[in-house]
Amino acid sequence: MCLLCYSLTGEEHWTDVPVGGQERTRARAQRQKILAAILAAHGLDYSDDPTGVTAVMSDRKGSVTVVRGLAEVWGAAEDLAHRPLDPLDPALLQRLSEIA
Repeated sequence: MCLLCYSLTGEEHWTDVPVGGQERTRARAQRQKILAAILAAHGLDYSDDPTGVTAVMSDRKGSVTVVRGLAEVWGAAEDLAHRPLDPLDPALLQRLSEIA
């Protein structure tokens, strides 16, 4: 499914509700930075789609998936990594404390 069709399906996640202008842009940029760091620790890449509705996740072997909102990120990450991912992994928490 292409990004356009995918962006027209599903419901908006509560974290994606607009908070207004620059605040929304700043919040989304911060979320993208944190998600990119979390997923990079597991060998995955994350980037927002320019539409602001979806995001693209990939492994470093060429597999790509499109997610719509935070609700789909963790499941998609585990699918791409082909293993369960531990959000409380000490190394991951250390990495997050360095970027926060």
